Amino acid sequence: MPPPLEMPPPTWVSFCACGAEYNPAASRRGKSARNRGNAFEREVAAALGVRRVGQYGSPTDVEGDWIAVQCKVGAAFPERLWGWLPAARGDQLRAVVIGDAPGSSGKRRVLIALDFDEFCAWFGKR
Repeated sequence: MPPPLEMPPPTWVSFCACGAEYNPAASRRGKSARNRGNAFEREVAAALGVRRVGQYGSPTDVEGDWIAVQCKVGAAFPERLWGWLPAARGDQLRAVVIGDAPGSSGKRRVLIALDFDEFCAWFGKR
């Protein structure tokens, strides 16, 4: 008969008297993601010369008199949009405008995407 398999120690540790469990690895990932997001918000606010307000429960992360920004940082960077930015440089601000095709019964949704460094060179405090 083969020896019994040894089980690795559990990664879940009882956290409190109520029985709620705590996973240290998941907690670390969450804290790292929150810190990365907070640092990105501070960077954007400084570059635009506006204030960071997301930590006060505001629906926007960064805002000023002239702009309200929702900041996202992570793996979902839109490489396709980045590739569509025109190659022509010159003295103009590059942009990609994206719209959908809702059909005859809907209103078209349209977004504009700009290179952040170029935008800050024109309008920000960088």
